[in-house]
Amino acid sequence: MHRNHFCPLFFIFLLILGFTLANRPRLDEFKANRNLKEGTKFTILCTILEGSPPFEIEWQFNDHLLNAKTNSDYRIDQIEDDQFRFTISKLNANHSGSYSCIARNDFGFDRQTTYLTVTGLSYLQFPLAINSTEPNMISLSIFLIFLCCFVSPSLELPPKLSAILPLRFQNAGSKFKITCFAEEGQKPFEFEWRQNDQLISMKPFKYQIDIDDDTSHLAILNLDAKDSANYSCIVRNDFGFDSQTTILKVKGLP
Repeated sequence: MHRNHFCPLFFIFLLILGFTLANRPRLDEFKANRNLKEGTKFTILCTILEGSPPFEIEWQFNDHLLNAKTNSDYRIDQIEDDQFRFTISKLNANHSGSYSCIARNDFGFDRQTTYLTVTGLSYLQFPLAINSTEPNMISLSIFLIFLCCFVSPSLELPPKLSAILPLRFQNAGSKFKITCFAEEGQKPFEFEWRQNDQLISMKPFKYQIDIDDDTSHLAILNLDAKDSANYSCIVRNDFGFDSQTTILKVKGLP
């Protein structure tokens, strides 16, 4: 008798527990607007902060589905189980518009969008802005100066980092990820990460730092209240440096 009552209650408990542990995806927030020059590289990272796998990821441009297999302008990569990257190697004016990442699982979805504005002329388009039908010494001189100053491979450019969100909120126990991307500048780059202006050292099972060419990633595992702090990425090359900082606030019990 008691066993008959116990079994349904036990299964109901398991069902409730399953729904409690299962969550729809929650994506890391995108910067609302991005402004980049023609000819530069554009990268978006779509990071799943919470949710129950498996996930389905979809990228959209101006609310239209993007398919990397049929369009060679861009590339879509999966970096980790919960992180995906969208890249356009060389921007032009046609790339201006809204870009969205949508993550879905069996319990719902989340969406983040950024609006990209592409400005300026690339070195391939610059000659078209000059009156080529009636060449003269002035237009030729302008073109030669442009080639010398902006196209020369020996151009001494300090790094410029893509802007990151100034404030982040995350729950205790979750994983914190932040990416630092040098969108301009002369390679090679050197990256470093700081917490409250103190250099972050690699501690087992707590901090993860990865560097890949013009990009660096910082991950903090199993957040607690002590991880609430300012986090800065600094990038350097032979001609200067740049930095970006975000404030992390950890919510909930440690």
